[in-house]
Amino acid sequence: PMDGLVTSIAALDENLAIAVEGRGILLESPGTASRPLKVEGINPSCVTAMVFADPTTLFVAVGSDRHAASEWKRDLMTKSASGSVWRIDTRSGRAERLLGGLEFAAGLALSGEDIFVAEAWRHRVLALAGGSQPRVALAALPAYPGRMTQSASGGFWLAMFAPRNPLVEFVLKEDEYRRRMVDTIDPAYWIAPALATGKSFLEPIQGGARKKLNMLKPWSPAWSTGLVVRCDDRMAMLRSYQSRADGDVHGVTSLCETGGRLIAGAKGSGKIVAIDDETAA
Repeated sequence: PMDGLVTSIAALDENLAIAVEGRGILLESPGTASRPLKVEGINPSCVTAMVFADPTTLFVAVGSDRHAASEWKRDLMTKSASGSVWRIDTRSGRAERLLGGLEFAAGLALSGEDIFVAEAWRHRVLALAGGSQPRVALAALPAYPGRMTQSASGGFWLAMFAPRNPLVEFVLKEDEYRRRMVDTIDPAYWIAPALATGKSFLEPIQGGARKKLNMLKPWSPAWSTGLVVRCDDRMAMLRSYQSRADGDVHGVTSLCETGGRLIAGAKGSGKIVAIDDETAA
């Protein structure tokens, strides 16, 4: 047992890194006990993504310096902008911050000299190369990007965990209203992105705004969705796979390709599904 919420996992050969909310990063390998990776400056409660470059080099995305990973809604609605990307030597624990001031770094992937970073609240993917300034690899996304994983046939899979919504973006501009909402209302009922909806009548925009005769209107605002995007090795979109607005595979947060199939974890719906794709092999 991890004694906490597992917020990220990375694996390479027999090396395994597990991030646990409140405990930080744990290193696992066959025949040895779990070893905590002590790193100064990293919020141990908000390691959102990790990837090994080699057995002793681990790249880490930290969503926020101010909030835990489970408080991602609060990070968005308080405009924290305190995420970062790190390179860590797992032998010595020496860490180098590569980039800071991010609006929730939620995903990482490596491609040659590039480090791709999903910056969720700016709905874009950045590319870092060496010591140069980051460039925008993918922008103006219709949803919030999260974790990424490499495909065996080249390129990447990108999970988008929640759709953008015009009402949410309006509330983000209304500072007084937003502060009162955050201070007085349970986060489950904020006008904010969600991994899943339809679980309570207290959620925003109910009744006639979304349904008529108990059927979801096709033009109703989407508060959650299931969305996975296939990208090439430069992070250009190739195609996407989606669950309907009234579907039951929403809030996709994790991806793994194996045997020509993509395995997607839909945290919002509590489901694991497989996507059979001939081009994934």
